[in-house]
Amino acid sequence: MLNQKVLELIKRRRFQLALHSTVYYVYDSNIISDSEYDRLSEELVKLQREYPEESKEAPLYEAFKDYDGSTGFHLTNRLNFHHKALHMIRLKEERNGI
Repeated sequence: MLNQKVLELIKRRRFQLALHSTVYYVYDSNIISDSEYDRLSEELVKLQREYPEESKEAPLYEAFKDYDGSTGFHLTNRLNFHHKALHMIRLKEERNGI
């Protein structure tokens, strides 16, 4: 039986990393620090290794199946998070008065 909490956490981390990779690699900006990105990456890698069945069932499996946390560059071409990335960048700029 799948652990639904783990499945949801894997999903959340994948979406976060895909979004922040797009912000960083495509738009040369950031919303979170590099250390926070690394922390999220390490957590996802560990979850995927410890819960392979949940990993396979979570969204974006194909894009993340070989993800080792070293880079998210490849995610920007495989997933379309551009609209969300631009929205997050605009929100950050508004918050910072840019």
